[in-house]
Amino acid sequence: MEIPTVMQEIQAGHGVGMAGAAQTIPLAKKPDASTIVRWCTLGIKAADGHRVKLEHVRIGRRFFTSGPAVERFILEMSDCYDSVHDRATALRAHMTAGCAHA
Repeated sequence: MEIPTVMQEIQAGHGVGMAGAAQTIPLAKKPDASTIVRWCTLGIKAADGHRVKLEHVRIGRRFFTSGPAVERFILEMSDCYDSVHDRATALRAHMTAGCAHA
């Protein structure tokens, strides 16, 4: 059985609880710890339609993640948005060019 990356990061000293993970989110208003738990269990629906979940481990009743896992989560959400935004921009440009030729 392979040890998940997030578990290796926790063992290396980068582990945080849900309240600690909330503090690492680069927003002026920090999300509540329950929001972070929801990101772990349900994930967030990305712009392209698939669900992105925050990597975590559960020890008893407590959830743990790592700073690098939070970074990967944010980057994956950003990449999903950017790829959908790029496709929509390309489609609009194509349709505009098509309308100009008509």
